[in-house]
Amino acid sequence: MRRIMTRRGYGLPSRFRQGWRYAWHICALLAGFAWSSSAQAACQQNPGGTAPSGQAYDRYNSTLFQVAVRPQQTTIALPPRVTAGELLFSTQETPLPFLGDTRSQGQAAPVYGCPAGTIERFDGNGALMGNNLYATGVPGIGYRVYYYISDTDSRPAPVEYANPYKAGVMVFPFNGAHQLGTNLRTRIDFIATGDAIVPGTISAGSIFGRASLTGGGAISTAPLYRVFLAESIRITPPTCSVSNSAALTVQLPGLPVHMLQRGEGMGITTANLELACSSPSDVSPSIKITPTNPVTGYPATLSNLETGSQSARGVGIQVWLADPVTGQYRHARFGEVENGMGASLEGLPSSRWLFRVGASYLQVEPTVTAGKVRAGAVLTFTYN
Repeated sequence: MRRIMTRRGYGLPSRFRQGWRYAWHICALLAGFAWSSSAQAACQQNPGGTAPSGQAYDRYNSTLFQVAVRPQQTTIALPPRVTAGELLFSTQETPLPFLGDTRSQGQAAPVYGCPAGTIERFDGNGALMGNNLYATGVPGIGYRVYYYISDTDSRPAPVEYANPYKAGVMVFPFNGAHQLGTNLRTRIDFIATGDAIVPGTISAGSIFGRASLTGGGAISTAPLYRVFLAESIRITPPTCSVSNSAALTVQLPGLPVHMLQRGEGMGITTANLELACSSPSDVSPSIKITPTNPVTGYPATLSNLETGSQSARGVGIQVWLADPVTGQYRHARFGEVENGMGASLEGLPSSRWLFRVGASYLQVEPTVTAGKVRAGAVLTFTYN
C-alpha cells in the first residue's frame, strides 16, 4: 500500500511511510500478473495469482475485513446529564486480521493499478457531528469508530488517503507485517454530546465505519473494509447514580518491583462512592462488580490492560469491598449481586448511600517487570 496518507490535510508520522513503502512493494508484485507499464485508467480487482517474481498472492478476502466489535454490555443505564465529550462506554477492542506470510497478505488488497488521484475514505454512518463523532440515533450520545488503533496512535473516522502514484494499490491495515505493526486493533467509543440523554436503543445496524473508493474508475468489487457494532445497546434511565464520579477512578501509588516481590507495599487504596437514588429506601441498593479482564486463579483480581513496551508484566489489581457493619475490607465477589454493602448517609429511609471500595497490587506471575498498570470493572447498582 504505497500511498501518502493525509487526514484533514496533515501528513501521517514518518514511521508510517516506511510501512506503506513495504506494503507497496508487496502489492506491486501482487499486481504483476496483470501489470502494464502504462498508467491504468481504473483500479483493477485483485483475483489472486502469481507475480513475475514467482511469488503467489491470495485474492482479496472480503469476509476477513468485515470486523465485528462487541459491546461490553447490551443494557446500560445512563444519567440524563453528563459533560460534553465524556466517554460513556466503549466496545471491546478487536484485533485486526492477522496475515502472517507474504502470500496471505494479498487478502488485505482489494484493488491494484489505481490511477493517481484515487481516494480511499473511511467514514462512520449517520450525521457527522464534529470532533470525529457520528449520530447514534439516541439523543445525547454520539459514536467514534476507529480505522485502526496501534500502541502509539489511532485513526478515528473520517479519514482520507490519497494515491499520488500512477498505479497504486489499496491495502487495508492488518497484523503480521513488521512495518504495519503487530498489535493493530479497532473499537467504537460512545461519547456524550452535551445534549440530554434520552432512553432508547442504539441499533447495531446503524453503527459502523466503512471504506469507500472514489476516483478510481468504475469497478465492481467485493465489500470493502467495515467495522460494525455486533449487537444493539439499550440505554435505560438510572435508578441511582454515583454523585462523586471522580471517585470511580482509583489512583494507586507507585511501587518498586522488589517490594512487590517481597509482598510489601500491597496496602489497599480506598475510595468512597456516594450513591444518590431517585427515591428513599430502608435497604441499601445492591452492588455487582463485573470484571472486564479477570485473572484466572486469583480472587477478585484484574489483569493489566496496558499494552506495549511501557506496560508492567506479572502484576494484577485486586478489588476490595468494605462491609458497612464491621468496616473490614474483603475480596469483591465478581459477577455476584451483593446486598447490604451500602451505608446510609442520612438515616432511614435514605436516598443517599456510601459504598467503600478499594484496590491493591498483586503479583500474578513469577516474573514482574516495571511499567504502567491499568485495569477496570463495571459497577452495577440496583435500587431496592
